[in-house]
Amino acid sequence: MGNGVSHKDGSIKVMVVDDSAVARGMISRALNVDDTIEVVEACFNGARAIEAIDRLPDLDVIVLDNEMPEMNGITAIPKILEKRPDVKIIIASALALHDAEVTLTAMERGAVDYVTKPGVTGGLASTGDFAIELVEKVKAWGIQKRKATGKPLRQQEGKKSLFPNQDQKIVLRPPPRVFKPEVIAIGVSTGGPQALFDLFEQLKGKKLGVPIMITQHMPQNFTTILAEHIGRISDKPVFEGRDGMKVLPDNVYIAPGGFHMGIEADYEKSLYKIRLLDTPPENFCKPAADVMFRSLLPVYKGNILVVIMTGMGHDGLSESIRISDSGGYVIAQDEASSVVWGMPGAVATKGIANAIKPLSELGDAIYQLCDKNR
Repeated sequence: MGNGVSHKDGSIKVMVVDDSAVARGMISRALNVDDTIEVVEACFNGARAIEAIDRLPDLDVIVLDNEMPEMNGITAIPKILEKRPDVKIIIASALALHDAEVTLTAMERGAVDYVTKPGVTGGLASTGDFAIELVEKVKAWGIQKRKATGKPLRQQEGKKSLFPNQDQKIVLRPPPRVFKPEVIAIGVSTGGPQALFDLFEQLKGKKLGVPIMITQHMPQNFTTILAEHIGRISDKPVFEGRDGMKVLPDNVYIAPGGFHMGIEADYEKSLYKIRLLDTPPENFCKPAADVMFRSLLPVYKGNILVVIMTGMGHDGLSESIRISDSGGYVIAQDEASSVVWGMPGAVATKGIANAIKPLSELGDAIYQLCDKNR
């Protein structure tokens, strides 16, 4: 490590950039445990990282801190991507509100994802949890980069693939004979922020006439900043959900980190309100898409348009089945445009997706379903 020499043929090549030697060591050790990942360089600031790139032609992923002397991560990102636009940059961040703002700004400038460091500010539960998330995201983005360049990936010996086998025949469920969406419900995880930025660019100028509810797997503070960033992109009002908030058409509500978000009807006042739930995680997630979807069914019956976007795991699957069986419509993002085809792949291979669309077509697909029923 540190000299750019590779010892694992076909492995995902990673550079770690952090001014803390302790952090560099922790990140490097966590990654090198996986047979398909190899840390080939470690640097203490952005300037050194830019210098090192020239001697790392096979570099796939950079794990980048932001707060560093001489050159921080925000400054380094465009310079790195100018040299190597194919490299995937993952920000290693703390959980504070300032760090969340910096992280989402970094993603607007070209970083593809983030991991939250464990620490005294109440980061992940342990360094073990951090290591799991780090390896999952580095592997997911490394695979994405390898797919784009056509380079083979080393198979991990003696272990099952990190991602479920999606080599199953996909059968679309016929659309319901009558479908009039009254709410759009989006579940998304790994790769979600960039995908949501793209989706809301597509939805600009499109009046949908229904509220949009989003569960993105993110910690507290990060969802606050995500709502602000999507609000700057979108021409629709965007909010982090608050308990008791009135739900209005063409408004966007994002589940806050650390809470599940649901909805309840106040029939006396003829309105719907956000309900935040401090109940246990589901599918290891809080917020969880399944909790949100479950709360929508009694209120909207089968008039729910579900959109399952890029993400690891299968959150959203069980309640998507119930929504589909009740006459709802389910769209899954396709495998090629997903960072991880876990959540959308689970829905697609279960046979309950009415449509499977690339990210670039999701906005139009949503609009068409809303527009033809007005």
